[in-house]
Amino acid sequence: MEKYNSNLNNGNPKNSLNVAPGVESLENNPEEKTLFNIKSYDDFKNWLKIGMEFEPSKKLKFHITPEFVESFGKTFDDLYPPHLTPETAEKSIFSRLSPTEKPVAYVHGVATLSFSSGFVRRLFSFKDDCVELISPGYDKVSFPVANPVGSTITAKFKVVNIKYDDLIVEEEKIPRIRVTYELREYSDLIKKTDKEGQIVPICYAVYKTDYIKSAQ
Repeated sequence: MEKYNSNLNNGNPKNSLNVAPGVESLENNPEEKTLFNIKSYDDFKNWLKIGMEFEPSKKLKFHITPEFVESFGKTFDDLYPPHLTPETAEKSIFSRLSPTEKPVAYVHGVATLSFSSGFVRRLFSFKDDCVELISPGYDKVSFPVANPVGSTITAKFKVVNIKYDDLIVEEEKIPRIRVTYELREYSDLIKKTDKEGQIVPICYAVYKTDYIKSAQ
């Protein structure tokens, strides 16, 4: 299992590290929004391996406010009271599944899943937009515990499959790398552990992402 961490870097004023040909680590550079910058499609193809793990939370965290949850509920017409008031949530099954130190309301599950889109775009940037990113969907999604309002959300991605093929658009073949990630999102307010003693995630997903060679 390969987990890339640029803490090995010393002396570079930008805190960057070339971890492979055409791949620069930006993990310790606070001015950059992604973990890695990739020079070309082929550099990305040659570098990425099954088993690699990435933590985009080093670049991005989401803090869940009551205002966000209420806005989400109004937008999608889901104003179920345990999402909105701690007093109601405390009497619901949510508080038993996801106990916290004090009463809280709980976030909609699909709202929690939606943060995956922001997290995945913090993994890699590509020089001159040489690669475009689209997400064809999820193979599996579950919410092992409810996500408390007030949470700061972090995430971990693990590469579990890589497929190389072509995307066919109007009879044109465009090179594509389809990466399947295991995604786990965590709340800083959830301390519940599993049988192995690991913190239980608020969201688990098998998440497919296509990296498509740009015509530019």
